[in-house]
Amino acid sequence: MPKVIDIAGRPVGAGHPVWIVAELGVTHEGDVALAHRMVDISADAGTDAVKVEVIDPDRLVADRTLEYSYDTAKDGTVTENYYSLLQRVALSSADLSKISEHARDRHIAFFGTAFDLPSVDFLRDIESCAIKISSGELTHRPLLEKAARSGLPVICDTGRALLSEVSDAEAILTEADATGIAFMHLAAGYPAPVDGTDLRIISSLQRMTQGPVGLSCHSIGMDAGLAAVALGASIIEKTITPDPTRRGDEHLMSLPFDDLAEYVRRIRWIERALGKDDRVLGPQEERDRLRFRQSVIAARPLAAGTTLTENDLDFARPAKGVPAGDAGQLVGHKLKHSVGTREFITWDDVEG
Repeated sequence: MPKVIDIAGRPVGAGHPVWIVAELGVTHEGDVALAHRMVDISADAGTDAVKVEVIDPDRLVADRTLEYSYDTAKDGTVTENYYSLLQRVALSSADLSKISEHARDRHIAFFGTAFDLPSVDFLRDIESCAIKISSGELTHRPLLEKAARSGLPVICDTGRALLSEVSDAEAILTEADATGIAFMHLAAGYPAPVDGTDLRIISSLQRMTQGPVGLSCHSIGMDAGLAAVALGASIIEKTITPDPTRRGDEHLMSLPFDDLAEYVRRIRWIERALGKDDRVLGPQEERDRLRFRQSVIAARPLAAGTTLTENDLDFARPAKGVPAGDAGQLVGHKLKHSVGTREFITWDDVEG
């Protein structure tokens, strides 16, 4: 069974409540006031954490001509200059530090995605509870090692990575003494197409990794996240937005603010309904079990001394006599006394 890890003082993994993360990501569009509002909305909705992205466009992008395409509700597929897009959505270090403080004030965990080595130190300094590694950085050994040595748990998106690359990343993190490791299935696409969501990969990751497995949800709506919880995901991360019809690379796949509380409620319902993986009966269930199981009854009037045959036996509720499953053991036994039609037959009624 995968290990349970500690994130922000909470056990995360099999047998524990799902850790629900609202991603502020880039859907604040660089508006720090909106980012702070998103923290409040996430806390009010009952999520466990908020996640930001520490983006330094000058460090991250060397080719300033690189273009990037994404889908929108109103304008279809939009292509933008990638460097310009990142400049628009990046928050300053000061802004991110204040968001971290705001999250602490609202008693909600805070963490961020690091795309470069200095950002790992920055996140630790502003009391991030974990370091997130994006799917594009899963083969970035220096970044993985830096994150592992931060002393914080490391949560990795897997995205387009091969399972062998996931295994390699886990080995790197383990060798660098990561305090906790979790992997997140992430279907490619903004938004991810239904046919490419491949939620069964969650089970594959659970079998092959040593830590919790979750879903970074790039699908439209709630369904993929809820299905992932039913499959055993321990972490659910979902981007939120004031308006999914906004122009921007993640709005279409994001959950509207007004739906977040309902999303949390449904996840909590599913995890409660999943319950335990072993049947332990309570007093009421034990009574119901006996009430709805059948016992052996007499199919006709039976005189004392009758040697019972299959034709003498019938079945009815509740479980007051010999269980129906043991009826064959009565055949050949003699009755000690008479039994009326449809009366229960017990072991005390027969000889030997």
